[in-house]
Parts: sequence; structure tokens; C-alpha cells
Amino acid sequence: MDGFLLTEDGQVYRGKIIGKEKPSFGETVFTTSMTGYTESITDPSYAGQILVFSFPLLGNYGISWSHRESEKIWVRGIVASEIYDTPRNRYTISNLEDFLRLGNVPGIVNVDTRKLIRRIRQNGTLLGIIYPGDPDKMLREAKITLEEMHHPMEDPLFKETASKEIKFLKGAGNLKIALIDFGVKNGILDNLLTIGDVTIIPYFMRVFIDNFDAVVISNGPGDPTHKSLEDTVDFIRSIKKPILGICLGHQLLARVFGAKIYKMKFGHRGVNHPVRYNDRFYITTHNHGYAVSRNAPDNIIINQYDINDGTVEGFVHRDLPIMAVQYHPESRPGTHDAKFIFNKFERMVKENERP
Repeated sequence: MDGFLLTEDGQVYRGKIIGKEKPSFGETVFTTSMTGYTESITDPSYAGQILVFSFPLLGNYGISWSHRESEKIWVRGIVASEIYDTPRNRYTISNLEDFLRLGNVPGIVNVDTRKLIRRIRQNGTLLGIIYPGDPDKMLREAKITLEEMHHPMEDPLFKETASKEIKFLKGAGNLKIALIDFGVKNGILDNLLTIGDVTIIPYFMRVFIDNFDAVVISNGPGDPTHKSLEDTVDFIRSIKKPILGICLGHQLLARVFGAKIYKMKFGHRGVNHPVRYNDRFYITTHNHGYAVSRNAPDNIIINQYDINDGTVEGFVHRDLPIMAVQYHPESRPGTHDAKFIFNKFERMVKENERP
């Protein structure tokens, strides 16, 4: 059926509704990934957001269970130029439209995504609503609905995506890792399980960390400065073990040591972001709308930067076995350039190597 995307700046983007035919509201952001749409829409870090794909064709290889980064779709909607609805390969269990419908999530296609993304780049991320129906008839109703909504980042979105109970996963290595969970991706778990057992601990639970060799603070959605995270930041500050922070975990660790966090104009989302680290360049996977200020306190050393805009992408503590990266070293989707981060973390824990 016909439908449209209405953004808070009053722009209307006409298209065709796919998936669940219902209104859906969120922060409208874009990704530059050419592949990996299954991983993206099931990434918990996208909770609260409508995801616009810059690549003009989606769905050409269908949906495979092995590509999911969680058990459900977390985006509130997708926007695409075109989808292919009859994919054929031996791993496909569904096409994209049916997968969205099964997940109760709407999408809109046949949209001028180039125009929309240029608008986001100029004005910053925009609140938006996907609405089924003819905009000539439904626009006023959609505007009223949009005006009544508050910004998703005002909510503790990580409360939705985090585990609700402690879970133990047996790994191949001999380390015992505590993972503080805000909405961890399957790809991060898979990499950690190659170096040890992983105990997933919801961020709101307090456990005795001394029984573990190391701690990982996971990715997750939402605002890292949200008032409900103050107690969690204090808990992280009390940990006396080697720590790796990823994405949201990177931002929370930075807060622990006194760094400032700011909301980016339109963020980094995609699998093709170049990062400089130790005079080498790596192509990395990003999904973040917040970043750590470059004016870092003396106790941390910023050692990784985005080549395009200079955003902080990693740091280490000056004296403690603590390291953090803003990007996703598990690279699902994306290149495997940064997977060495997990090996570096293992050596830091086992051999007391400087991070």
C-alpha cells in the first residue's frame, strides 16, 4: 500500500509500505553499508531508530538466521530505495519484506533516499514517522502524531535491549569474562567465546566481579549520559579488573575517567569508516550517534581517530589495564580489519601486556 515518511522539518517522502502496515516513530538515521542489512536491523544498538539505507538495493540475498545479531528486529522501521523480493540462495529462509512483517516492523521503499540523506547530513538526525496511507489524506494526522512524540533518546532504550537475567556461555579458552550487557551483539559474544567463558550480566545487576579474570562492557542503544546510568557508571568505576569497552561501553568508560560525551550531528553508521591507530589505517564498522570529546583528561590516552572527521574511536588508560573502542571490532557486518582488538584484549589479561 502507499505510504510516506514525515520528518520533523516538515518534509514528506512518498513511497510504498512493506512489512507491517502501521505507523512507526523514531530517530531517522542513515547507514552507508552496502551489505549486512540483516545484521543492521537486528542490532540492538539501533533500538528507537528508523534506519535509512544509502545503498540503492536491499534484499537481494534474502534473510539468513546466521546473520542475525539478536533474536528480534530492533529498528523501528527501514527506508530504502528498492528491495528485491525473490532472493535465491541456499541459506535464505525468508525475504526481507516477510521478515519485517514477522517482526511487526514497517518499512517504506521507492523513496528518494539520496535526497533524504542529504537532508540529514545538512540538518542532523531528524525525528520521523513512517505512516501508511495517502499523504494527501493522512498528512495532518501524521503531523499531530509526530508532534506528540518525545525523542527516543530521552528513554532508557538499553533497558529494553539488555538481558533480563544472568546467563552463562561456555567458551573455548580458559578466561572467565564478565560481560556487562546493554544489548550485546551476537558477533561480540562469538569472538569473546574464542578466548574464554562468558557470563552475561544485565547492566542493572550488581555481582562480585573478583571471581572473573576480566570485564567487557557491551554495546547498546541510547544516550550514554542518561540519568538512569549514574549508578552503573559508579559500579564500573569500582571494578579492579582488566576492562574492554565497546561502543556504548567505550563512552561509559570515558565517563568513568572524566571525559565529556556529546551528541553528533548525524553520527557514524556503516561498515566503511577508516580509523587511524598506531600509524596504520583500518576499515571499521560503526554505529554510534554519540562520541567522546577529544579534550580528554590526563588519565586516558586517545589512540584511535576517525580519518573522515577526527572523532575519537579508541583510548587506553595511562596506568591501568583498560582499553576501549567506539567502533565494532567483531565486524558483523563489515571487514575483519579490527578483529585484532579481541586478541589484544586477551594478551592484556593473560600477559599483562600494555593495552
